[in-house]
Amino acid sequence: MLESAQQSTLVNHPCFQVKATKSVESSNFSKEDMDRFLIEFEVERSKRMDEMDMMIKMNQELMSVSTELVLARGVLKEENERFQEGLRAEGGFPPRQWILAR
Repeated sequence: MLESAQQSTLVNHPCFQVKATKSVESSNFSKEDMDRFLIEFEVERSKRMDEMDMMIKMNQELMSVSTELVLARGVLKEENERFQEGLRAEGGFPPRQWILAR
């Protein structure tokens, strides 16, 4: 009864429609084939997890650099405002030689 239910099971997935014809127990796969498949699957899964971990770390580094850039931009903006205020107080831009000497 269970096997006949497994044989008529439909796999509903947006990418494909497949009618299962055999259960795993009654399939043509040997134990060695299944073991090999499971090992290959685990190796591939491990690679993907390592790649995902590396991508997460890279994303965290990028977020950190982005935060540093935002903070540096804020500091530069404040320094520019102070410089502009100083220029206004002194009556305009100083001589070019003075700027180059700094």
